[in-house]
Amino acid sequence: MPSWPYIKDIELADPEFNRSSQVDILFGADVYAQIMMSGILRGENLSQPIAQQTRFGWILCGKLKSYQCNIILNNTEDLQKFWEIEDIEESPSVVSSEDQYCLYLYKKTTLRQANGRKQGFGDWVLPHHCVTREHSETTKLRVVFNGSAKTSTGLSLNDVMYPVYNL
Repeated sequence: MPSWPYIKDIELADPEFNRSSQVDILFGADVYAQIMMSGILRGENLSQPIAQQTRFGWILCGKLKSYQCNIILNNTEDLQKFWEIEDIEESPSVVSSEDQYCLYLYKKTTLRQANGRKQGFGDWVLPHHCVTREHSETTKLRVVFNGSAKTSTGLSLNDVMYPVYNL
């Protein structure tokens, strides 16, 4: 195991990270923000990894020496299905008339300013409120948007929006 002095007194989530072994669990990016804590330790130079504190212990991120990696696949069909589901389509082969109208409307009502920001025309309000969690270590206050709240017209933003591609 490498000897980096700044990590000798912390408990790593995987103390044997330098040994090839079976993957116990694989988290998606959506879980990352929920498990991260505030601790960060940096090495003496950029060639050393950063240690980040998580709810499961500390993890190492950065440029590390490659170690032998063994992969065992029990069911390649499931893995193939996963990647097919998660694949992002570059552009649809057939664009529906509804999609063409959405693009037309967007181009007609949106202007890119000199600073790169986009400006839409018209008054749109997205109802929102805050949720506080005083005991949370990561997010004490978050904003919750409500696209299904009805306006004075009896319609919500969700009611008048066009559907988009699932990402």
